[in-house]
Amino acid sequence: MDYEVKEFERDFEMDKEINIPIKELMEKLNEKYKFDYNLFVDETGMSAQTFSNIVHGIKVPHIKTFVAFCIIYKIDVKNAIDVLRAWGYTFKPGNKVHHAYIKLLENYSGEAIDVCNEYLKKLEIEEKYWLPSNK
Repeated sequence: MDYEVKEFERDFEMDKEINIPIKELMEKLNEKYKFDYNLFVDETGMSAQTFSNIVHGIKVPHIKTFVAFCIIYKIDVKNAIDVLRAWGYTFKPGNKVHHAYIKLLENYSGEAIDVCNEYLKKLEIEEKYWLPSNK
């Protein structure tokens, strides 16, 4: 088999491995990050249904809800981007709010949601874009 065909096959196999359906991707992430319903609800004040929709890949959450989810479970920015892509979305280049969310994922993973919102406030991000908080 010629080199170009081998390279194509190799790349295609990798593409299939990393581009899996959202439900399967969320199952893999759950194995790694151990999603806990109580932690999500305590931090965000959001419903069990919202948690279930995210964890089971049922319904695309609002981006700020998804970022809060990633912060709570310490999901790194690369995996967050992969999940968004699996849902058919991405962070928008040139969007100040989305840029701030990426910075949160890079630098505030595992922090309390209120700490993240203080950062957003400092960046003069409108309150309607702050992460959902139980406080």
